[in-house]
Amino acid sequence: MCFLVRYAAYRTAVKLDILQTALKLDSIKFGVVCNVFHQHGLSGGGAEDMETVLDRAEAREVISDVFYASSKVRSYYSPPMDVEALTEAALKYATLIFDSKGTGGIPVRSLKVFFVLMCEGRLRDKFLYLFRHFSDHSNSVMSRTSLSSLLNAVVQLPEFFGEGVSFGSRLVDCSVTQCLNESSGDGSAPTDQVSKDISGVSEDNFNRWLLKEPQIIVWLPTHFRLISSKGIRHGTRCSNCRMEDIIGMR
Repeated sequence: MCFLVRYAAYRTAVKLDILQTALKLDSIKFGVVCNVFHQHGLSGGGAEDMETVLDRAEAREVISDVFYASSKVRSYYSPPMDVEALTEAALKYATLIFDSKGTGGIPVRSLKVFFVLMCEGRLRDKFLYLFRHFSDHSNSVMSRTSLSSLLNAVVQLPEFFGEGVSFGSRLVDCSVTQCLNESSGDGSAPTDQVSKDISGVSEDNFNRWLLKEPQIIVWLPTHFRLISSKGIRHGTRCSNCRMEDIIGMR
């Protein structure tokens, strides 16, 4: 039924919500994900894990620990988690999204993007975490190459959902340039006027660029609004059925 959603950002957000709910990642805390990657020695970020790739067994172990750790901190009233089944399901989708060529491995950074974006937490905190793990730790700046790597990992999700035309990899280069324009102090400058001296973006400028909700990631804040509005009742009856109150986004 997702095809009935007219606008691409909302349609992608709905698809993301369906996958997130099916994998129960909406009940996994952001802090749990961070701790598990740290316990596996995969929290270094920077150049040291730029090319690190986990095979299926290693990826399964990390994913299993995410669900196991989450099952230990869930509230008393939360439904139990089938850790083994959820691990296999999450591994299957992570492989389909980030190993579409069937190489048999998943890059550490891609697995981080998958769990960080899909778990429960504030979007700003998530991108701050990703910035610090894709940036150069020596000067706290994300290089053009690392920014491109981050965005290429992020767009794998909408491309998997069949929304690559609106939010796919073709937007990465111009989005990188726009973000670097933010660092130049003139975010409105034409893309061909970006200073050649700008080789990276600082955390503040990166956050400022995100707040503008650029096209390439606009489906993420849309998804956040979607899940935040799920319990809202508008006190207005549906114009079609005339029986039920409208709940969620109108």
